[in-house]
Amino acid sequence: MKTDQLWINVPHAVVLEVTRNLDAVLALTGDALVLLVIKANHLVSDFMVIPLDTGADEEIRREAFRKFHEVKGTGRGDERSHYLRGLERVHGSLLQG
Repeated sequence: MKTDQLWINVPHAVVLEVTRNLDAVLALTGDALVLLVIKANHLVSDFMVIPLDTGADEEIRREAFRKFHEVKGTGRGDERSHYLRGLERVHGSLLQG
């Protein structure tokens, strides 16, 4: 995407709203809007890693899974995705003009 004539669509606007990173917006490419939405969700999402030993048994894996959902559901007052919250802010900005 060239910056001298920059046209963005909704997924680009959401990435810009959430990240404030024009380079991330310019790197977001795809032929279909659905693909852009998927890529934008990936760019703005939270990543959580729970390390497990390669030899972890089923009980340890279940406990890690339980802890993952415990952590995921706490401390965030808002369970909506970053993309959805960014989309709502873009929508609000468009309505305000």
